Amino acid sequence: MSLSDQILTIPIDRPFLSDLIQGIFERFGKRPSDLKDLTIVLPTRRACRALKEAFFDEAPHQSMILPRILVLGDLSNDDILPLMAHHDSSSGIMNQLLTLPNGLSPFRRHLILTRLLVEAKEYVPSTLQGLHLAEDLSALLDQIYAEEHNFQNLSKLVPDNFAAHWQVTLQFLQILTQVWPEILKAEQALDPMDLRNQQFRLIAKEWAKAPPQKPIIFAGVNLALSSAADMIRSALLSPSVCLVLHGLDQISSDAYWTKIREDHPQYLLKKLLTHYEIDRTNIAHFYHAEPPSQTDRTLLLSEIFRPAEETHLWKNLKSNPSYQAAFNNSLTGLSYIEADHQEQEAQIIALLLRQFLHEKTQGSAAFITLDRSLAKRVQNHLKRWNIFIDDSAGSSLFQSSLGSFMLLILTYITDQSNPVKLMALLKHPLCHMGINKVKRHQLITDLECYYLREHEYECNLPLLINLSETLNPELSKYLEKLLQNLSELNFHLTRQNESVKTLQLWINLHMTTAEKLAQTADDTCALWEESDSDELAHFWSDLANQADVFGSIEIDDYAAMMSYFFKKHTIRPKSTMTPRLSILGPMEARLQSFDFAILGGLNEGSWPPEVTGDPWMSRQMRADFGLSALDQKIGISAHDFSQLFSTPQIVLTRSAKIGGTVAVPSRWILRTETLLKAFHLDKKLTSQTAHWKAIANRLDQSDHFLPIDQPRPTPPVSMRPRRLSVTDIEKWIRNPYQIYARHILKLKPLKKLEIDFEAKDKGDIFHQVFEECLKTFPQSLPADVGVWLHQKGLEVFGEKIHNPRIRFFWWSRFEEIASWFIQTQREREAEGYQVALIEEKGQMIFNTALGPFHLVGKVDRIDLLPDNSYEIIDYKTGAPPTKKDVEAGYSPQLTLEALMIEHKAFPLESRPVSLCTYWQLKGIQHIVKINKVLTGEKVRQSQEEAHQGLIAMITHYENESTSYIAYPNFAIAGRYDDYRHLCRIEEWSTHHTPKKMEASINA
Repeated sequence: MSLSDQILTIPIDRPFLSDLIQGIFERFGKRPSDLKDLTIVLPTRRACRALKEAFFDEAPHQSMILPRILVLGDLSNDDILPLMAHHDSSSGIMNQLLTLPNGLSPFRRHLILTRLLVEAKEYVPSTLQGLHLAEDLSALLDQIYAEEHNFQNLSKLVPDNFAAHWQVTLQFLQILTQVWPEILKAEQALDPMDLRNQQFRLIAKEWAKAPPQKPIIFAGVNLALSSAADMIRSALLSPSVCLVLHGLDQISSDAYWTKIREDHPQYLLKKLLTHYEIDRTNIAHFYHAEPPSQTDRTLLLSEIFRPAEETHLWKNLKSNPSYQAAFNNSLTGLSYIEADHQEQEAQIIALLLRQFLHEKTQGSAAFITLDRSLAKRVQNHLKRWNIFIDDSAGSSLFQSSLGSFMLLILTYITDQSNPVKLMALLKHPLCHMGINKVKRHQLITDLECYYLREHEYECNLPLLINLSETLNPELSKYLEKLLQNLSELNFHLTRQNESVKTLQLWINLHMTTAEKLAQTADDTCALWEESDSDELAHFWSDLANQADVFGSIEIDDYAAMMSYFFKKHTIRPKSTMTPRLSILGPMEARLQSFDFAILGGLNEGSWPPEVTGDPWMSRQMRADFGLSALDQKIGISAHDFSQLFSTPQIVLTRSAKIGGTVAVPSRWILRTETLLKAFHLDKKLTSQTAHWKAIANRLDQSDHFLPIDQPRPTPPVSMRPRRLSVTDIEKWIRNPYQIYARHILKLKPLKKLEIDFEAKDKGDIFHQVFEECLKTFPQSLPADVGVWLHQKGLEVFGEKIHNPRIRFFWWSRFEEIASWFIQTQREREAEGYQVALIEEKGQMIFNTALGPFHLVGKVDRIDLLPDNSYEIIDYKTGAPPTKKDVEAGYSPQLTLEALMIEHKAFPLESRPVSLCTYWQLKGIQHIVKINKVLTGEKVRQSQEEAHQGLIAMITHYENESTSYIAYPNFAIAGRYDDYRHLCRIEEWSTHHTPKKMEASINA
């Protein structure tokens, strides 16, 4: 029997596992004990589980002893022993296998490599960067071991005349050539990939002497490892062993076959057959299905992946009627939908899966994607129909409730003056601290609203404990308990001896602290009651067991390390809620067959995934060293795609935009469209697009939309305000509801937890500095006023000046504006301008039928002009009102202040106002922009209009039927409104957009 007789294939358009089982039944029989001696080796654990399920599906009413089903990449000594059981030398091979050193765990290897990289502080400044580089270095290690290259050749890759950064890279690679072998010797271990290679080589050596006697089927395995290929070749010396390939292309021409490169789905199969020196045409089918498989989709697939050098032959296909018919037939059950955006794509996929469940009472459907964000969206959309489906790719520990709690402890402990981080920790549902939920909520609310948001006290636990001891003893005890729970971490945090700050120490303290914080009111630990607690325990145990290799580490670096590992640690779903549906990654879907499949997220960078450059070697260096091309990853991804593409009923989807950015279609989509367009079949391919997009768009639309009315509260007149500021009047005009919410309901925006330097703060600082300057030097500015302003600015900025963003952004603007202010003020003094009033409050009373109405205001500055009239100046650090809005009465602040001056609301001599000006303090380009919004007679005219208009508004709102309507005119709605969300605009504005105001200052 020749080697080619034992290498078989299952066509790519056939259900692989089903045909595999039927072929096994043909060869071994279906009686219960017929398969007891058979061993089947598959590429993944998921494929093994799927094969077991497939056996039950193929023989549902028959009991049988299943064959041994193993994973090629995870063969243990216990798995190998039965394969050698009838060999005289089996004890010898097992002795050799058993004497191999253990494999170094990937986790331990990662920590060791990180430590080595971090020790090179000149090039790796942080532990987090070291972790990322160690991940890349581990990948390089795996590839070098997998392809069995000599590490010593690394030193020959970079000639002395190469760029300096390549010399630095070579220094890092010395970790592999010099340091790593010594570390492995000290650990008495082998690198995991090296261990696998040595195991395969030993087995190959033994099987070459005495091939297996019991039947073995290697099915669908990826033989990228030459050691695995050689092991199987030795096994094939036995007539009871066979290798079953998945989807070998036997229809393409020899010219096509010879031009296949690394990015082609058939590349690894071609490489294997070349290694075995076997002609693909001699490969028979493992199982001859009845009826025979349809080749139309296979033919289309072969043409889609035709090598680039061969694509010119596409034009010749058009003249061949058989291709037209084949391609037309291949589109039966095949659709392509391009969604506008990812949300729409997820909606369409969810609709397709729901339709499958509704129309098909049997069968399975799968959504396969590499885009986990898209998978999450699909999950959420399916929930609206009570269809619950797990993403088999799982989620990270970082995304879990347990993970976030563990990280929030570190986030706060490394920045204990940050109130946001304190609140995030205390509000986490696992942070019980022995107090019931209701009481804990009340204490946290008190702390947040009465202490932290008021910004009167810094976020300092000892200080907050003392401050609350009298006013809120329970809160004081709560915070004291928090401080006690954090005490051990805080103690070691401040220790000067860095040598005691080991990774092992932080791991132990971190867990101890978490368990204390998670202690419930009934004295149990909530940490271990979560559904994912076993995952956390497994991860923590693994980390603690490997921590001895790392040494000392600061708490900040430890926090970064934990965040990194939490993102890498995957939590797999424990069960499938809807067994007939599944969400899989391409690797998890390998060898599996479905009645209906959706391949989603088919954009470049997603599927196929982006092939990032090797951080250690250029492409040429990799080739010189002998490593396989990076494009081989695309070839593997292409094989996954081609396997799934052959599903009888399949939909391909992508989003035209991702996050607002135009996405590039997958190269395979582009090739499919290009090929089918030549045969005028592109519209047939996309014929379902409009239908499903229309349904998705209608999904959340209502035929009978009943919007709510505009908020129109009509409180009793007795509750309506009788005192408003000049700035309140503008809000009254633009959004009366704001006056209702603020002055009647007494609702005020909560202050931010974390004090940030905003535009308002900048304005307050400029006001204060210029006010004190003019009050200190009311007649004229001294020669050294620049020094005075500089010192005063530093004083008013205070501690904020140490913030780099404030120092380099706001402080530089302040210095520019201060220089302009000095120059402008001196020019005004020389021209006879005098400062008449600075930052002064005033009040004007309007007597109406219901009594006095108080208008109050505070002017920034009033100057006496040479013509004995007044100029009102208002400083603005943001955009000031336009001249048009001021004249129209929509921004009446300066107009009303002029009216107040006329009615002696300020301590000034009676003189007219001839100029109203905004000084826009910008600090860039035009340092200060002076906007003269009212001049001359226009001031008097606007005053009169404002006077009459305000009286009319006051009188109008004294009528109890007058409502405080929300946004009576959107055309004049203000840009900034803290009460906008309370107006619920989106719920009524689409139906009712009012055109007229109920009142105006110009009425």
